[in-house]
Amino acid sequence: MFQTKKRAFVSLAILIIIVGTLCAPMLTGCSKSSDSPKETAGHSGILPDGKDTTTVSPENSAPGDNSAGFAGEDTPSGIPTKDASLEDVTPTLAPTLTGEAPTAAETPTPTFAPTNMPTVNPETAETPTVTTAPTSAPATDPDAAKAPAVTTAPTSAPATDPDTAKAPAVTSAPTNAPTADPGTTKTPTATSAPAKTPTKAPTTTPAPTKALAPTPSASKSGGNGSVSTNGQLQVIGTQLSNADGNPVVLRGISTHGIAWFPDFSTKSFMQTLKEEWGATVFRIAMYSYEGNDSYVNNPSWNKTKVCSLIDAAIELDMYVIVDWHILADSNPQTYQKQASEFFTYIASTYPGVPNILYEICNEPNGGASWSGNIKPYANEIIPVIRQHSPDAVVIVGTPTWSQDVDAAAADPLSFDNVMYALHFYAGTHKEWLRSKADTALAKGLALFVTEWGTTDASGNGAVDKTSSDEWLAYLEKNQISWCNWSLCNKSESSALLLPSAPSTGAMPDSSLSESGKYIKKKMLEYSGTTPVEQKPQDSTNTSTQKATPTPSPTMSDGSTDASDSTNTSGQNPPAFSNSGLTLLYYNENREDSTNTISPRFQIKNNTRNDYSLDKLSILYYYTPEKDIAQCFFCDYAEVNGTSYRAITSDVNAVFDGNNSCMKITFSSGAGILAAGDTATLQVRITNEDWSNYIQSNDASFLPDATTYTENDHAALTSK
Repeated sequence: MFQTKKRAFVSLAILIIIVGTLCAPMLTGCSKSSDSPKETAGHSGILPDGKDTTTVSPENSAPGDNSAGFAGEDTPSGIPTKDASLEDVTPTLAPTLTGEAPTAAETPTPTFAPTNMPTVNPETAETPTVTTAPTSAPATDPDAAKAPAVTTAPTSAPATDPDTAKAPAVTSAPTNAPTADPGTTKTPTATSAPAKTPTKAPTTTPAPTKALAPTPSASKSGGNGSVSTNGQLQVIGTQLSNADGNPVVLRGISTHGIAWFPDFSTKSFMQTLKEEWGATVFRIAMYSYEGNDSYVNNPSWNKTKVCSLIDAAIELDMYVIVDWHILADSNPQTYQKQASEFFTYIASTYPGVPNILYEICNEPNGGASWSGNIKPYANEIIPVIRQHSPDAVVIVGTPTWSQDVDAAAADPLSFDNVMYALHFYAGTHKEWLRSKADTALAKGLALFVTEWGTTDASGNGAVDKTSSDEWLAYLEKNQISWCNWSLCNKSESSALLLPSAPSTGAMPDSSLSESGKYIKKKMLEYSGTTPVEQKPQDSTNTSTQKATPTPSPTMSDGSTDASDSTNTSGQNPPAFSNSGLTLLYYNENREDSTNTISPRFQIKNNTRNDYSLDKLSILYYYTPEKDIAQCFFCDYAEVNGTSYRAITSDVNAVFDGNNSCMKITFSSGAGILAAGDTATLQVRITNEDWSNYIQSNDASFLPDATTYTENDHAALTSK
C-alpha cells in the first residue's frame, strides 16, 4: 500500500513538471502584452535610467478619451486646446497600483491637455489634495518638487524648469499660455494669469473734461520751472516743492482784469513772457464782481476765457494760477455760491492737471476777518476743488488785501498743499509787512506772493526800485514764488506796457513801461534765461481794450453829512487850527486832467496826549466836473510810532456836497493815536463813471508838492 501511494506522488510530480515546462512561454508573453497605455490602473516600476515613477489615470474617462498621463523627462512642445465637450468632466485621483512602468519610447504624445494630475515620485513627493481638478497642470521634477494644491485649474499652463522650479500655486487660470523652454525659462509665482499681455487702458473722464497733461518725473532740482521738469507741485513745510520734493520758485506775471484787457490775456503774450522774460507761471485775474463782464454778471464768457488760457499754459508747459479776484465785494462769502460753481467747473474740466494752481480769494478787505469769514469760506471751497484734483495746490487770500498773513498763521487751515497769499506794493509796504511775513513763516505757513507792484498801493506813483530790490531779496532768501502786477497797457505806473503798446503779443523794450523794463530785467537775472530774439512790434495798435481803470472803490451815496466846520465860501477851507495834531499831505497823481485823485495823508500827534482816531476827520476839497456819485477807496492805512498796526479797514469816507469835500473818517477799530504816533493814509477818489477831473480847479490840490507838506488846503477836524 505504501509503495502504491509513493508511485502515485512521483507520477503527480512528474506531471506538474511537464505541465509547468509547457506553460512557461505563454505566461511570459501575457505579462508583456498587458502594459497598455489604456490601462485604468497606474503602474509602479523602475525606468531604464533608474528613476521610480508612478502614473495615475482618471476613473471616468470619456469614451475615446486618450488623456491618461505618463511620467517622463520630455515635456511636450505644445499643448493643444481641449475639446469643449470634455470641460464638464471632473476627473478624480486614481488609486496607486504597482506594476511595470512604460519606457520613454512607449510614452504616447497626448492630443490635448491631459486631465490627470502630474506624475510624482512616491518616495519624495506628497500626493496633492485636489479641490477642483485641473484640466491640465505643469509637469514637475519628480526628484525635487512637490505637486501644488490646485484650486482653479488652468486650461493650459506653461511648463516649468524640471530641474530647479516648483510649480506655482494657480488661483486663476489663463485662457492660453505659451509653453516655456524647460531648459532656460523659469515660471514665476503668479496669482492671476491674463488671457493675453494686457495694455494699460487710458484714463478717461466725462465730457467736457480736457485731456490730462502728462505728469513727468520731476528733476532733483527745481530745474527751469516748467511743468515737464517739476510735475505736480506740492507744499512741504513753508516751501513750494516739485513732485520729487525739491524746492521750486515760480516767477511770473499777473494779468489785469481779463474782462477789461482781454487782448493782453492771450497765448501770444504768455509765450512771449516765457521765451523772452523767463516766466514760469501766469496768473489769470478774473474779477468776481466789478464790471459788466465780471464773473457774477457774465459767467459764460469768463469760463471760456479762463479755459483758453489754461489750454495755452498746458501747451506752453507753464504753470497757471486761476484767480477768483475779489476786491470791491470785500468778503469772499458774498458770492461764495458763484465761486463754488466756478471752481467746480474748472476742476472738473481739468481733473488732476498739474499745471493749475487755484487762488480762491484774491484780496479780502473791508473788515472781512480770517476766522470769521475767510477760513469758513476756504473750508467750503477747497473740498470742491479737491473732489476732482486731490493734489492741487490751493492759495488762500488773507485779511486786509492779503497783508495779514500773521492772522492766518494764528488759526491755519487743516488741508495739505495749501499756501497763503501775501500782497505788497513796494512804494507803500515796507519792513513792517515783511515782519508779518516772518511771523507767518516762523509758524509754518507757506506763502505765495500772487500779486505785487513796484509802485504804491494804488498801482500808480513812482516806481520804487529801492524798495522793490529789498522785497525781491527777501523773496529769494525765503524761496517765495511771485507774480508781478500787471500785464496791460493801462495808463498807470504798475502796468508793464505803455499805453501805446499793441496787443499783438509782441513786447519789445520800446513798448515797456519803466516798471516793465525793471521786471523783465529781474526775471531774466533770476531765471538765468537768455531771451530769444524779440518779435517785431506791429506798428498798428489793434487794442480794443475797455478804458476801465481799477474799479475797487467803496461807493458813496452822495448824501450830505454835517461837517464840524461849515464851509460857507464854496471850496475855500476854514483856517487850520494847530492844536498839537498836524495834518500833512501831497498829491501822488499831479496830472491836471485825470480820472483819479490820489492824496496821501499823515496825521502826526505832537502832543503828550492820546487821541481817539474815531473823533477825527480829514476834509479834502475838490470840485466834481459833473453831478455824479463819488467813489472812495483806501489803499492802505497804518499807525506807527510806539507800535505798529494796520487800520486800512477802519477808514471810511462820504462826499459832502454842501462843502464840496470828501470827508474821511475812522471807525472805533482804528484805536488810539498815541503821543508821538503818526497815522498814514493812501486813498483814491474817482467819479462813478471814471470820467476825468480837472485838478487845477480843486482847492486842496497841491501841484508842486512831492512829499508830505503841512498847509491849510485840507482840514483836520475833531468832534
